[in-house]
Amino acid sequence: MGLDAYVACNCVKEGKAKKPPFDESLLVWKQGFPYLDESAPDGWCSLLYDPWRETACEHPDFYYFSDRVYNASGHLFYNGIMDRLGKGTFPHLDAVWRSSFTPDQAEAAMQDLERLESRLGEVEGVFLVDPATGKEYRDALTGNQNWFFSAGAEYTYILNEQGFNILGPEGEVWFRSLAFSQEIIRTMVDGKESVTAVFRDKATGQEQAGGSTFNWKTWGVDELEYPAFLEVVVRPLCLDDVYTLIVLRKLLEAVIDTGNPIVWA
Repeated sequence: MGLDAYVACNCVKEGKAKKPPFDESLLVWKQGFPYLDESAPDGWCSLLYDPWRETACEHPDFYYFSDRVYNASGHLFYNGIMDRLGKGTFPHLDAVWRSSFTPDQAEAAMQDLERLESRLGEVEGVFLVDPATGKEYRDALTGNQNWFFSAGAEYTYILNEQGFNILGPEGEVWFRSLAFSQEIIRTMVDGKESVTAVFRDKATGQEQAGGSTFNWKTWGVDELEYPAFLEVVVRPLCLDDVYTLIVLRKLLEAVIDTGNPIVWA
């Protein structure tokens, strides 16, 4: 689950794009994008329109800007920040998500965004970090918790300001740590490799064995990452922690530059 967004360029309107391989009168405009009219002959869309749209100008598919705004956890993180600082304090930015938002409101929304960015330090976040690289794998807001793995009814992994927690089926705490190592155990079961982990608390030496690993998938890379050591860090938020805000700024800049609306997908 996630949300993408994009803003169209004006290259066709401004005569900067290659001419289409069909009569331009067959183009219809929707949300700033030129589409092929439904009256065009069958097959023209895939044979003529799609290849033209992909390469007609410096913006593939006429996307002046496009990006993923958030995934499910990012949505919760962003909404949590807005709830703490008060959505009513940023009415123009909150309106960005509504279908009634128009390009002439972008300047006011940008001012709200700048005020929100200046206040991020008022909110504290909880981060699961590899201290060797500084890479942050999971996040939550203080007072909330990020549930990010469940082995059915057996156990659940949760991050909050108390630490990295492994909870049993009745919510009992099996393991809790603010700094811990992860030992990866590889065994063969019925001809297939089984990968499990032993978590070991740095301060007490407590171990929790036999559970699922903490791993990370990087798109385009086949091998999973298994961090050897992780720490829970609680600190004030900064802009780099909230990718949604970075994308919103670029979307609003694109709206201001082009006069075209944000399209949510």
